[in-house]
Amino acid sequence: MGVPRFLKRLIRRMIVVGGSALLAAGLLLAFFAWLALQIDWQIPDAAALNSPSVLLDRDGGVIARFTGEQDRRLVTLEQVSDAAIDAVIAAEDERFYEHRGVDPASLIRAVARNVVTGSIEQGGSTLTQQYVRNAFRVVGRERTIVRKVREAVISIQLERRHSKTEILENYLNTVYFGEGAYGIEAASLTFFRKPARQLDVAEAAALAQALPAPSSRNPRVDPEGARERRDAVIDKMARHGMITPSQAERAKASPLQTQPRQPSEFRYPYFVEYVRKQLAQNYGPQAVLTGGLQVTTTIDPQIQRIVDEAVAQELPPQEGENADIEAGVVVIDPRNGDILAIHGGRNFIENQLDLATQGRRQNGSAFKPFGFVAALEEGVDPDERYRAPGSIRIRSEDCEGADPAAPTIAVSGGPGGSLRLRDGLSRSVNTVFIQVGCEVGPQRIVDTAARMGVRNEVTPNPAVAIGGPAFGASVLDMASSFATLANDGVYCPARSIRDVRDQNGLELDLPVEVTVVPDMPTHPRPYTEEERESRPDELRDRDTTRCFGAVDPDITRTTTQALERVVAETTGRRANIGRPQAGKTGTGNDERDAWFVGYTPDIAIAVWVGHRFSNEPLRNVEGFRRVQGGTIPALIWKAAAERILEGVPHTDFLEPGELAIEEGRRPGPVSTVEPQPTESSTESEEPSPTPTETEEPSPTPTETEEPSPTPSPRPSCLPLLPGCPGAAGSGPP
Repeated sequence: MGVPRFLKRLIRRMIVVGGSALLAAGLLLAFFAWLALQIDWQIPDAAALNSPSVLLDRDGGVIARFTGEQDRRLVTLEQVSDAAIDAVIAAEDERFYEHRGVDPASLIRAVARNVVTGSIEQGGSTLTQQYVRNAFRVVGRERTIVRKVREAVISIQLERRHSKTEILENYLNTVYFGEGAYGIEAASLTFFRKPARQLDVAEAAALAQALPAPSSRNPRVDPEGARERRDAVIDKMARHGMITPSQAERAKASPLQTQPRQPSEFRYPYFVEYVRKQLAQNYGPQAVLTGGLQVTTTIDPQIQRIVDEAVAQELPPQEGENADIEAGVVVIDPRNGDILAIHGGRNFIENQLDLATQGRRQNGSAFKPFGFVAALEEGVDPDERYRAPGSIRIRSEDCEGADPAAPTIAVSGGPGGSLRLRDGLSRSVNTVFIQVGCEVGPQRIVDTAARMGVRNEVTPNPAVAIGGPAFGASVLDMASSFATLANDGVYCPARSIRDVRDQNGLELDLPVEVTVVPDMPTHPRPYTEEERESRPDELRDRDTTRCFGAVDPDITRTTTQALERVVAETTGRRANIGRPQAGKTGTGNDERDAWFVGYTPDIAIAVWVGHRFSNEPLRNVEGFRRVQGGTIPALIWKAAAERILEGVPHTDFLEPGELAIEEGRRPGPVSTVEPQPTESSTESEEPSPTPTETEEPSPTPTETEEPSPTPSPRPSCLPLLPGCPGAAGSGPP
């Protein structure tokens, strides 16, 4: 029986369409290859690329130098142990000696794996491609198909002109292993205090496992995960015949022991490391070490010292059961987004994970202002009354945008009766704000926070209105978003870099600063084009050169009014510095995380306190039976803010005008809730304005006390900030 005519036509059509598609793909690939070949390139001389990059504070003082001599030690392949060479090849490119620069088999395998998992788990790049990406500035850092094709074409050309030995040697001398160590020799000395020729199988595999993500896979930061990944590399080495099975078992049986860190030569190590990551992200790691960059940063050394001293003053000594209690602090100028200080921990040498820019802990009630702003944007009257029972239970299926299959949400912490929405924020009432979160919808709250400055990812579950997600916003993001409130609703993306010049003094395009949270997608701090266009016109009308309209000014000022009462009357009284200020306390479940985020019109400061290495409750610390946001974090905030603002005239916040309230709105969603026993709770914020016996607040000022100085009109200036009359380096911010 012959093939039916319609089937023949279908086959012919498929052949024509398929052939056309292949031809188009071939022509497109040829075009991109032609673009890639329009590059004058040659293999860089690693020894010649050694012009140091210099970091300056905002007043021009040198705070750090990045040099090739310090951070990268050049070695020949003969000076590297066979175990180290084999471990890197096994971990990163097991077919290195078989391909010619690009490995189609690995690429297909990576694409298939990424399709199966739905995420980017494998990149398919060869060692040669990785070397080209790191060493050749002509390739660029942007994630585009043009860049990938250029990278592939140069990799193929490189392998035609140079031996595998030369390429491997150059790769091992330039690849980044973490902690500022570029190259296998620097990494071996940094982590094991021995030259690369002495690395054994276990040590070599421990270094190789870190290559895909040197910060989060750092064996000092994540020793357990590093050991598991090290053992996986050892198994691959055995599978490919690089070592025997018995050698593999002995290597896996050995403990993962890195050497203690050497003292940092940088004066402000957390800030310097944050800047280094931004430079490497934008210009490439090679340019940081050898590009001769001159980088003017935003750090104010005087403010940095004040913050470090405030933490030392209020935190317990690092001994006994409180040895790992730490603080993360960020200070931002809300008028331009300048990061003036970063305190990422008390000991950079012991643990380089920056608690201020990389840590993600539960935000507690410090996240409530975002729900308040989102509700007002939806047309809720700030004087609308919500039930405030001692406990409440809400079905997820009744919450806007929530997963109906999610469990019922049980929350406690309310005085009873009903409260105006603005009072629910001032008094930090969980049972009010879980209703707000349910009515407005968790995604809307997360989007509002992102628009205001929370640029890392926060899970939009119904408890987000009370800071429920276990992994919340970083300290930097909280400071940045509250700075938007301080700046009357205009968001100035947090920045650490003000100016970059090359070794000839020519000004370079400023880097697009990004989030640096481990294991999270990289997000730009400025708005993307899509985010800019999605805002209402009235917000876009407030945009400036680098700042963006984020919140309506009347909504911003109403939010600030409620947060002023937090400091004046309720949970944040210990942070009161006797001048116009606003802020919000936050306390995670079981007092594991404690926050105070506050601002004046001149400054925004976020403070987090908790255990660095565990989620243990903060109990019996520095005289406080239970450490909450209004205790040690508020005291750190006060100690820092008083000194930072010393001599700065008081400035009033602006007053709100009429708010456009949606007509005919129904009352709060009381029909979806019912009182429940108080045992179930997703949040442990300060339950009421009345402190416990162990947490006696500072006395409220009486009529006989000296009044605060008379406020002056906006704007005012911080000492030493550019643009302030008489300040060093005065000029436009």
